[in-house]
Amino acid sequence: MICIVGALSVDLLVRKDRFIKGTSNPASIRLSPGGVGYRIYARLESPKMLFTALGSDMFGKWLIETMEQPQWVNPIFLDQYPTACYCALMQSGELLYGAADMSVIEEGLSWPRLRARLPELGASDFLVLDANLSPDLVRSLIHNMGSKTRVVFESVSVEKLLRHAGLLKNLYLLSGNEGEFRALGGWFTASGEKTDKSSASRGGSRSDWWVRDFLEQRKIKQFLVTRGRRGVRLYRLERLSRQRTDATPRGGSPSESGGKRSFAPLTIQPKRVRETADTTGAGDRLFSSYLEALSREVAPGDALRQAVEQVERSIEEGSL
Repeated sequence: MICIVGALSVDLLVRKDRFIKGTSNPASIRLSPGGVGYRIYARLESPKMLFTALGSDMFGKWLIETMEQPQWVNPIFLDQYPTACYCALMQSGELLYGAADMSVIEEGLSWPRLRARLPELGASDFLVLDANLSPDLVRSLIHNMGSKTRVVFESVSVEKLLRHAGLLKNLYLLSGNEGEFRALGGWFTASGEKTDKSSASRGGSRSDWWVRDFLEQRKIKQFLVTRGRRGVRLYRLERLSRQRTDATPRGGSPSESGGKRSFAPLTIQPKRVRETADTTGAGDRLFSSYLEALSREVAPGDALRQAVEQVERSIEEGSL
């Protein structure tokens, strides 16, 4: 089971080759169900559930009527908030400006409202949280469920990631783009937490020497960073095992080498780069495909390669 707690919103996408400031721009404008939580949910084939909050307005009802597979969506309708809305100005296929009203998610979706609705999750399941949630809810979910299941956090944006930065601990997977990665690195190195710059000599580039310390101190197993046309990078800490020796008891297995861990970031670039009029959802598609493969117990490296290939096919087919 992959259980997602996050945003379901009305997405307003405005597309144009080049916007002219200070005047009305003829453009392509489309309305569709969206939100990070929903886009992750919609691309999964595994057993899944989405928990979210909607306003008791016409847009909330429209989303339920329009979305894919509504039978596994569990909305909490709230009278005092409007349904979440995201507006994106896409210039030549790239995000120029984005704005979001997520008050129904940030303020309305709370642990007391949510806890009785969540299913029992075990060690083989996933709990996916997106950064549109309030820090209080993220803290409660990690505290109450982090020891039972694999918790995954999707960063969403720089501003939203940084408001949760101090809470990111005991995660199975953290995901974000390059801008979010850099912002988190700046926050971590400025936060006063102990870091070891000699990590640069043990793996990774000089620009990401802090990652090893961050993962070790926060007990985070994986950090997935999307890099646009340059593909994706996966940071992992793996515990090393001693080689079997003559002292190893017959029938026994080598013991772990004093808690030492290997750190070797994996970078995967797309085999071909395709032009597209809209990159909205590419990162969520990659994330969903990776999570889907992990749920089938595919090794992380192979799972990531499969996810990159899936995004390439989706861009070619125009099905992001």
